[in-house]
Amino acid sequence: RKSKMQFYFCKVWVLFSYLCCSYKYRRTGFLRDRYTIPSLQSRTVLYNSVIDDDLTIMINGLPGLMAAETAKVCLERGYKLIPMGFTGKDPPEYTYTVIGSNGKSQQLQLIEGPGVNNDASAILSSIKNSYPNCILIDYTHPSAVLSNIACYVENNCDFVMGTTGVDAPAMKKEFESGSNYAVIAPNMAKQIVALQYALDQMSNRFPNSYKNYKLKVIDSSCLQTIK
Repeated sequence: RKSKMQFYFCKVWVLFSYLCCSYKYRRTGFLRDRYTIPSLQSRTVLYNSVIDDDLTIMINGLPGLMAAETAKVCLERGYKLIPMGFTGKDPPEYTYTVIGSNGKSQQLQLIEGPGVNNDASAILSSIKNSYPNCILIDYTHPSAVLSNIACYVENNCDFVMGTTGVDAPAMKKEFESGSNYAVIAPNMAKQIVALQYALDQMSNRFPNSYKNYKLKVIDSSCLQTIK
């Protein structure tokens, strides 16, 4: 397997800030940075927008707001969506129509995912066989994350996860059992990433300036999703 993985999904746009990025990580470096402060360091290389003709994207978490927005932008930008995606238990509908602002539309079949569906892993295996060059994008629910990661690892599927509110050490333990690649970052907005990087650099440059200070951040969008 190549020592580096290029993620040509390239445009994982979030609802509050449309950030167009493509990442290239060494797995070991990624594991070291993923659970601290995400930053644009030497191990992260930004690319211009590139669409791989063989790349397909599976959106998991529909009809949730983040998953829906991501699916919409992927469709608008010319990416190929896999016509099915994982969802939660007993969704309102088992189909979801993605409608882009450019008039493009695509109907996706919603399938109950890992944790609530014993056949989910076998279904993902079949999807992987049909779409070997696929990237999974996960905007689901904190209660589903660990079982989702286990399923992705079992089927060696590379994925992007923006779901928040999950125990980071448990995620790391689950992820380290496999050999697939992933981008796991609860905040992908460029302004937030830049702020995180600035705080990280400042704490290293002035190591005792903020000793005994605490900063608490509440993600209102996450609370709205859970409600």
